[in-house]
Amino acid sequence: MAFVQWDERMSVGVETIDQQHRELLELMNSLHETCSGDACQPDAVQKAADQFSEYTRYHFSTEEQFMDSTSYPEFDEHMEQHMECSMKAADFFGDYLAGGGEVGRDMLEYLKQWLINHILKTDRKLGLHLRNQGLE
Repeated sequence: MAFVQWDERMSVGVETIDQQHRELLELMNSLHETCSGDACQPDAVQKAADQFSEYTRYHFSTEEQFMDSTSYPEFDEHMEQHMECSMKAADFFGDYLAGGGEVGRDMLEYLKQWLINHILKTDRKLGLHLRNQGLE
């Protein structure tokens, strides 16, 4: 079973964002799988973490462009959440690289909970705003 699964409740009603959220969940599942088990190789973990981080930056940039182009009233608060997640993830990955060992369950749980909560609360509000602006 996947570490985290897409649920239709996560849909924000804007296909570009929903598709990117699905991809983030798949990348998180890949990172979880890479970090689990006895065959966890540091190079594989680094590659999976880099892919997840890169795609996260791409996704955040997409949302930020949508917010900017539609004068989203909660732009600053939404950006703060993106920055908080990015900094926390960088801390987790930095600790991993500095000390080797496993990517911790704490990191994966943090990312999972952060992403689900962010989608269900913050991104759904953004989705409503974007749909009201005629985007789907």
